[in-house]
Amino acid sequence: GSVYKMMASVGLGGAAVAFRDGVLTLMLKSLVYNKIFSVSVSFKFLPDSQQLVVRSEGVRIGRLPIPKALVRGQLEKLKEELREWLREEKADRSENDLEEGFSSKEVAELVAHVIAAIDEAPLPTERRLKKWLSIRIEGIDVRDGRLELHVRSIRNELPD
Repeated sequence: GSVYKMMASVGLGGAAVAFRDGVLTLMLKSLVYNKIFSVSVSFKFLPDSQQLVVRSEGVRIGRLPIPKALVRGQLEKLKEELREWLREEKADRSENDLEEGFSSKEVAELVAHVIAAIDEAPLPTERRLKKWLSIRIEGIDVRDGRLELHVRSIRNELPD
């Protein structure tokens, strides 16, 4: 719910995703212009495998390719909204978070970090989800209409 509210606040809605040929395409409907806005995103691991680069490969309105500069403001506004949401989620997270596994909310946070990193500095491939659990992204495959995220969990030592 909060993600849809965030998108609506920047004039976007109706999110959809397509996966094809190594590229993820994020499609959003412009609530102002009633057009479909899409950003195609690629993923590249740096040689040390410690960082992931997320790059926009193309921006379209409908089928029409457009320069990134024409939609940069809307995309930047969405990314800032995502960063703010992530800061709030981090502040709300319990210090005694000892539940097993990880939730769909934590997966949403991971996806939000990736979207916020489009055309930004590389992301670290390791991320702490809970006091006792970190994950490492080891691969991303986009093919046959699917995205496969290869993740390894790393159990952290709890302080005494």
